[in-house]
Amino acid sequence: MPPENIEQAPLPSSKKTLWSLIILVLIGIGGWASYAYYSQNALTPEELIMAANQNFLDLESGNLDVTMSVDFKDIAKEDPESNKFFLGFGMTEVAFSLKGSYDTRDLENPKYDFDIEAGTGMLSRTGRLRVSDKKRYPRVGKIPAIAEEMAGQFTDKWFSFPIEGEELEESLRGFTEAEKEFIYDTALNDQSFKILEELAPETVNGDLSRHFSFGMDRVALKACIIKIGEYLNTTRQGEDGEPYFDTVAFDKEFEAVRKIDGSIWISKGDNYMNKMILNLELAPDPKKSEVVRINFSGTFGGFNKPVTVVAPVESTPFEEVFGDMFAPMEGGIDLELK
Repeated sequence: MPPENIEQAPLPSSKKTLWSLIILVLIGIGGWASYAYYSQNALTPEELIMAANQNFLDLESGNLDVTMSVDFKDIAKEDPESNKFFLGFGMTEVAFSLKGSYDTRDLENPKYDFDIEAGTGMLSRTGRLRVSDKKRYPRVGKIPAIAEEMAGQFTDKWFSFPIEGEELEESLRGFTEAEKEFIYDTALNDQSFKILEELAPETVNGDLSRHFSFGMDRVALKACIIKIGEYLNTTRQGEDGEPYFDTVAFDKEFEAVRKIDGSIWISKGDNYMNKMILNLELAPDPKKSEVVRINFSGTFGGFNKPVTVVAPVESTPFEEVFGDMFAPMEGGIDLELK
């Protein structure tokens, strides 16, 4: 802060003027050099988003805390008796949350530890899932009261399911380097993502982060996703001879999307996305005005840090509990639905 009560100084001598000019020039050169260095290393919002996307594709471990809700209130107003969306229980919103950590650096022994909650109100249920030593360990927590009589004996207990090697590798191997490069290059040239505003920086999970609001051009986004899907159809195979990504079905279903926007937070230090909010509006029936609103919120951290997941001390193998229930099916049952 400049000193107060500055008095008018006499005109400086030529010697003082020379030194003043030299100091000003040095300050100017230093400021220009600092600006040039900063400008070279600072990223524009678009460049920052792409750097965060690349970091996301390269992630092999971390932790997350995400929630997603689906709001059917508009449809409930139009059709209060509808069972299609409300299952006869008067539901107008369904929520899902997932919180925990993962480590897929070793594809032969990936690790997951997640707390899960899903449902709405009286129909909510909780659970936990661990994956370690090539086994899945689910645990059912709170269940709806109406299901306690039927499923109460399975709550608050760990069960175990072995994971076959091929199943494990296929489900967790992620994208190949060539696939990552194609996705990155396609996204780099994508015109669907639009930064609307850079907001005040915020601290997320202890990291100072740049904060942006964004919108999506749905037509350009659809074209970008289809392009990636068509490429993946040349590198991967779906089940039973079906394409890995059904571009025709996606093109038709995407017509229900009316709006996509949200906010994103990217850490200043290492350019990782550590928070995201995404809002979608879908129109199940294009002839009607009501929409389904999907809201996603997630925070992320622990990027590429080791994760330790310990198998439960006690767990019951799946076949010991459910083997008798499925035994009649071993010989094959021909069921005809009428």
